[in-house]
Amino acid sequence: MSYGRAEERFRVEIESGFGTGTPKHAVNDAVATSEISIVFHRLLNALPTAQSQALRMSYYGGLSQREIASKTGIPLGTIKTRLELAMRKLRQSILAIGGRAEWGFAEA
Repeated sequence: MSYGRAEERFRVEIESGFGTGTPKHAVNDAVATSEISIVFHRLLNALPTAQSQALRMSYYGGLSQREIASKTGIPLGTIKTRLELAMRKLRQSILAIGGRAEWGFAEA
């Protein structure tokens, strides 16, 4: 996630009244986000190690595909393939547990 997007979300939350107390929906959203995070980490841990590592470096480390390849010494094409496979597997897993709406997937 980029700093600009996080900053924008924070600004919108403040303007919508999030900063004036803790509305019930904000608590519910926080709980839902926490539960989704737990499920996401379980799914991420279920991936093959090479795919999980590449995805973690990309998502949590903020590295580009080229940066991951350079840092690991793995060919760029291999990194691209690992990330693509990881994303496909995560999407399939999320859809298999019925997470279409919660995760923001459009109807197929």
